[in-house]
Amino acid sequence: MAINLHCSNCKSSSKIRKRYCRNCGYDFSNGKKYRVVVKSHDGRRMSKVVESIAYARKLEGKLKTQAIEKNLFGINQIPLIDDVWLKYLSWAKENKKSWQDDLHRWDKHICPYIRGKRMDSISAYDVQSILKGMRSKRPYAPATIKHIIVLIKRVYNWAYEMDLYEGSNPASKIKELLSRVVYGKIRQRSDSLQLH
Repeated sequence: MAINLHCSNCKSSSKIRKRYCRNCGYDFSNGKKYRVVVKSHDGRRMSKVVESIAYARKLEGKLKTQAIEKNLFGINQIPLIDDVWLKYLSWAKENKKSWQDDLHRWDKHICPYIRGKRMDSISAYDVQSILKGMRSKRPYAPATIKHIIVLIKRVYNWAYEMDLYEGSNPASKIKELLSRVVYGKIRQRSDSLQLH
């Protein structure tokens, strides 16, 4: 684990106190870049070139922390919902006939509300916001609302099965609402048909 000077000419590394590159003789006073190298628990090296020594030190600390968390505690960084969605979509294209319906529902209703969020930061409130946003546009059929909730639930369950995410599924907390919305509307329709 180290921070070294990075030569812009030959791409080699030199110790921080050096004034010239040991390979090509580049004068570091013309502009310094720093290479941060951290070895992970599985032996792989993570390397990144940055512009300032302050940022290099901050990055080194962050990479060390991630390596230690992964090694000692088995903690992986929680994936973004966007990344998991893309993986799910490629799987769905191979395994589902209705993958285009999923893509349309995701792009139109779900993505604008949860884009860029980590999977553990999405809550049942976010799912409620998606449904509220749908209702504000126009009155959707209960089946459409059900499809949205089921798609979110399906993406989270798929991520769990693929060992991409191990947290809670926010759409599973909407079960009571789902039964109230879908089955309540169906009962109302059947009651109104029996009256006539």
